[in-house]
Amino acid sequence: MKFVKRVPKNVVYNPVARAVAKQKVKEAMTDHRISLLILDEGENCQSEMFTSSKAIFIIAYCLEEMGKTDSPEFRKIKSALNICVECSKDWKWKKEWAITIDNALQICQDEWGKVDPEMLKKAVDLYV
Repeated sequence: MKFVKRVPKNVVYNPVARAVAKQKVKEAMTDHRISLLILDEGENCQSEMFTSSKAIFIIAYCLEEMGKTDSPEFRKIKSALNICVECSKDWKWKKEWAITIDNALQICQDEWGKVDPEMLKKAVDLYV
């Protein structure tokens, strides 16, 4: 599943194209969040976490650039980042991670539309 990718300039600057892209991201993100919630304990989760970590890292970068490191959203994102790092050691899923990652992905979904398009594009270019 891929919901983080580089986009043409018209998506960055055109409000209609941004709205269409935002809706596609929302649908893909919802599907991805469901796939995480149904993973079994100990199941290999490399592809799911790789996809999740991109979105989480991008929004973490944006929140940091906007000076929102004291916000509850950033703290939740930071917890999810720690889980991404821990999970990358063996790629075995732990059910206890589900809510933290799900909350972080919800924050990502909520923040996509609030972040300056130029900053978002810069963050995507850094991580994709």
